Amino acid sequence: MREDNPKPLILIPYRQLGNILVREVGRAYQRQGYVVYFGPENFFESDIQPDIIHLHWPEMFYRNDGDGTAQERADLFLARLKEFKALGVRVIWTIHNLFPHDSYDSELDVHVYREVAALADVVVHHCARSRELIAEQYPPRPDVPQVIAPMGNYLGQRNHSDQIESRRRLDLPEDAFVFLLFGALKGYKGLFNVVDAFRRLKSSGRPIYLVVAGNASLSGWRGRFLDLRNRIPRRWQGRLRLHLGHVPADDVQYFVNACDAMILGHVRGLNSSLALLGMTFGKLIVGPDLGCIGWVLQEGRNVSFPVGDQSAMTEAMQRALDFDLESAAAANIAITQKWTWDHHAEQILAGLKRLG
Repeated sequence: MREDNPKPLILIPYRQLGNILVREVGRAYQRQGYVVYFGPENFFESDIQPDIIHLHWPEMFYRNDGDGTAQERADLFLARLKEFKALGVRVIWTIHNLFPHDSYDSELDVHVYREVAALADVVVHHCARSRELIAEQYPPRPDVPQVIAPMGNYLGQRNHSDQIESRRRLDLPEDAFVFLLFGALKGYKGLFNVVDAFRRLKSSGRPIYLVVAGNASLSGWRGRFLDLRNRIPRRWQGRLRLHLGHVPADDVQYFVNACDAMILGHVRGLNSSLALLGMTFGKLIVGPDLGCIGWVLQEGRNVSFPVGDQSAMTEAMQRALDFDLESAAAANIAITQKWTWDHHAEQILAGLKRLG
């Protein structure tokens, strides 16, 4: 702690705007009495010396746009992190992924993740399974506290609409059963698997719709989005609704409230904030038993299936059509209300205090 400021300073080197996780973690630290700075500029360019740096996604410092090659940007990031360490700055690393989503299992990413694991003073996991998987890939130093802190809820997300209003805005029938596949449409999200499962569903007496909403960022697959409707029977093609583009933060509520169930089609990964989003809104989640995603779903009342099993995904979606949605809503809201960002920050800071 610096003598000129009695309050410890935490640097979260990511932009707060538009990232609810960064925003809520920062606010939770502030409520604990910390001064919080945000942004990569304060990591690379500022003369601010924090007491703590809280990292989330190392790849954002070298996989995004910038000068030089990805290797050069990664070297710069690691060099700067080591400078802070030499000054006595503590480093917290929250594990969100085993590998960056857009560069799965590359040598560069493995190298950077291993370096960050070696430099971290506290490692944060969202479930016990994460700790097991990281031990295989990027084992932290034996003396490093490893904290298990579930991701916080989405009660801070704007939510003033109901299902009727939301469906009216999205032109969806009030009597339909609506599945929602939401968020950035990256390859690991299994978009085409979800569409194939959707087309195999058997009617349960209500029209069934699938809404796909989010940025169309599947590398090399952009042109295939227009072919999605051709993958389902012609009589159902009007029931696949595509909203391919950025969804403003204030409009997230309409997509989530309009659906009966959110579907996660992940074929790889470790965590999903989308599961927390849907459960906070009281929605049934249909998703894979994968990493911490499976654990989160089991803590509430949801439907899971083995990852990569196409027929099991179809069966899970079919089960959702007859699921007790009220009991799912009650269970999911109850558990996510316990997963507060304040509790999340408290667990991390307790791990930090173990260092003395």
